[in-house]
Amino acid sequence: MSLTAEEYKRLLIAISKTGTDRDFRRLYDESYERLFRTAYYFTHSDDLAREVVLDVLADVWDKRKSMIIPDDWERWSFIVTKNRSLNTLERESRRQGVGEPQEGDMALNVSPSDEVEADEAYRIYERTVWSLPERCRMAWQMVREEGLSHADVAQRMGISEKTVDAQISKALKALREALLQLLLIMWL
Repeated sequence: MSLTAEEYKRLLIAISKTGTDRDFRRLYDESYERLFRTAYYFTHSDDLAREVVLDVLADVWDKRKSMIIPDDWERWSFIVTKNRSLNTLERESRRQGVGEPQEGDMALNVSPSDEVEADEAYRIYERTVWSLPERCRMAWQMVREEGLSHADVAQRMGISEKTVDAQISKALKALREALLQLLLIMWL
């Protein structure tokens, strides 16, 4: 079972004050798998996901004396891992020359307004997910973002599968409403 937000905060404070290997090892053990799944979701590569997670956690260790302790480690580390994953993908594509038009390739025309709309939709998605009640958000992330079954989520959270179904339905309703508002704004 994962640590609570308050337990993570106490652990991060201990790491920043005393900097013991034992405290950092606990943070590493508690966070690695979740961060790896996040990085893998964006990179689709075991090697790149491992690299991203190790970089994120190494930064925490390197900056332990000066870092600002986040109130919500899980949210903060998710965002940092997502951003680091996207930056790593961009760096890798530049390094390998991916994305440069090759002879015979058809250009994919994506307008700047399409990109802005996609970015806004993703921001609304993230904001809506993070505004869900904690149990609902956890169930949603485990089922939809981590790919766990309802039975696995029920077992991990110590709730029934019907409760997981209800939490997922609640999240879907909130997301539909938020995205419907975006569509209405875009079409008006």
